[in-house]
Amino acid sequence: GMVNKRNLMDIIKNLMTRIDTAEAKYRDELISKVISICSQGNYQFITDFEWYINVLVELTRVQGTTHGKRISDQLMDVCIRVKIIREFGAMSMVNLLHDTRLTAENPTENGICEVLYAASWIVGEFNSYVQHHCAIMDALLQPRITALPGHIQAVNIQNAMKLFSVVYAKGNGDLTTVAGPGEDSPAVALQIMKDRLPLFTKSADLETQERACFALQLINLVETTGAVICPEICALFAEPLNPVAEKAQRKVPVPPGLDLNRQINTPPPSDDESDLEDMDFKGDFDTPAVKDDPVARDAERKRRSQRKKQDPFYLGGDDDEDEDYPPVETLTGDMINMNLVGNTGTTMPQASKKRKQKVEVMVNEEMPEGALGDSSDEEQNDDNLFSGIDLKSAVRPDEELTGMQAYPLPTVGYTADQQVGSQEKPRKRKRREKRNRREESQNNNSSSAPSVTFAGETSNMKLAYELGVNPSQPDKVMVLFHIRALRSTLSNFEFDITCPMDIQLVQPADTNPSLTIAPKTHESHRLLFQFQSFIQPQKFNGTISFDANGKQDELEFEVKLPCSAFVQPVDITEDEFMQLSSNLSSNRSKIRCNDARKGLAAIGDSLHVKVVSITDMAHLYGRSTKGHHVCFFVKNQKGGFAIELKCSDSTFGANLLSEVKSILKKVHQEE
Repeated sequence: GMVNKRNLMDIIKNLMTRIDTAEAKYRDELISKVISICSQGNYQFITDFEWYINVLVELTRVQGTTHGKRISDQLMDVCIRVKIIREFGAMSMVNLLHDTRLTAENPTENGICEVLYAASWIVGEFNSYVQHHCAIMDALLQPRITALPGHIQAVNIQNAMKLFSVVYAKGNGDLTTVAGPGEDSPAVALQIMKDRLPLFTKSADLETQERACFALQLINLVETTGAVICPEICALFAEPLNPVAEKAQRKVPVPPGLDLNRQINTPPPSDDESDLEDMDFKGDFDTPAVKDDPVARDAERKRRSQRKKQDPFYLGGDDDEDEDYPPVETLTGDMINMNLVGNTGTTMPQASKKRKQKVEVMVNEEMPEGALGDSSDEEQNDDNLFSGIDLKSAVRPDEELTGMQAYPLPTVGYTADQQVGSQEKPRKRKRREKRNRREESQNNNSSSAPSVTFAGETSNMKLAYELGVNPSQPDKVMVLFHIRALRSTLSNFEFDITCPMDIQLVQPADTNPSLTIAPKTHESHRLLFQFQSFIQPQKFNGTISFDANGKQDELEFEVKLPCSAFVQPVDITEDEFMQLSSNLSSNRSKIRCNDARKGLAAIGDSLHVKVVSITDMAHLYGRSTKGHHVCFFVKNQKGGFAIELKCSDSTFGANLLSEVKSILKKVHQEE
């Protein structure tokens, strides 16, 4: 939230300076932050794109960085979307193509050599902005390129052909004209291709070999036919390449007779460790199962105790062995994607001092031919979503979003003790807090968990929020903020939202609501967010600033978007449930819960799944807004639940199961 157009360059300059002395994971994190800050909101804070190109080029000089692919993507995205920068970008990429350091240092995937992919693509696509095409062709097809990953070699061959077509067209297909030193001519371009391409036809990479063989045959055809084939060669690369919409693939019509939901092969059995070795044993939710193996139980307890003793971060007591906790989940490399890197030295490029001009960033993206629309268009009119809603009015009953009971009044975090002034004596306040917690626990036992989440408070206001989703717009979530004034009249509100890369605030957004809130009253305000994926739980931070009786105040808050927020209960028969679940990936766990009925109700309410049937085992079903099937098999065992969660996406299912563990842990603590 602290970045704007005025201070962006200074912030990036400070970050780039720290890269000089940073080591390992910290340096890679700094590079990631530089790119994230500059690219947010379709580069909304960048006023000088030449400066940003220079920053990205400087990042290519960081030795050992693992962000080569990301830097490459940024170079291409900027040059594609910002037309005014293409000339400067193309000339900068020519220098990178001649830089032998990029081929000598870490020539592997995700290494810094990945920027050569962007350099080759940009120079080939925007070749009208560069000179000496034959020299560039020679650089693209140098023998040292064979040490690079296959996809970089393939794109070099493709763009060498583009440059050849340009030189061939300028010379009108005349292969006999002799050019002077450093000048382009069809004859020189033809000789470069004939000399360099045979080496790539022997590549171990299939795509590189295919493109090289195709290009070599095309060159032979040009040599035998002469100028006759010149128009056809130019037509191969005449179509401009524009950014493709992220949803383009799902809009491609499905060919008749193709069933995308049919299982191609039998999924392998899950390798996850679980206490659910037999899901068909007898028992019900009222009578705990008596089947138990004391020997295996004691052996597992001893192994768990030994692990605790060897863990330097575990502070245990003498009675730890008597506790039967579920297995501890271990962090993996997928959870912490931080790679070790070496040292580097970089210098901050100086921004060019010239008169600023209005820069237009291309936001329109192409869709495939025959893209689906009308009733089958899942994301029709994304930009006009909720455009008819008056954001300054109170929420009406007909504005309820699917999967939410309603927008209730902000009750979470607004208990009676919190409304009492801070002058109350500490001992009396503690007694009141204890009584209110007991009353809140009793209320939770008799009703479903509230959907409102407490976000924070100051001496003048309290803030809570709730989430709403719309199944017809599966990539968006509505966040409804509830603002309660305490002692002062609140006005002049301003929301400053800091979103990560995969979450964006949908524009136009009313971040300065015209609200005036009297003491002891509350108002609500909505903001709409778009995200790339909810497979993993998401979160974003923000700051709300306001005037309290004329004095400036602010509150920092965090909004969490759990995976369960995007699951909705769906009616389904028992037969359909069993047939669906047979083809889904499985996640299993045993979780402590003494009250089976209360625990089952907590799972249904919190994860928005619906009971299909209850016999010796409970079956619950829900479906995400993007169509992921969520099937629960819940078995009551001695001291807890044996749970198997089957889901269309194994990662989504694992995260939902983690939420179940947290929910049942709270239920167990309240008992």
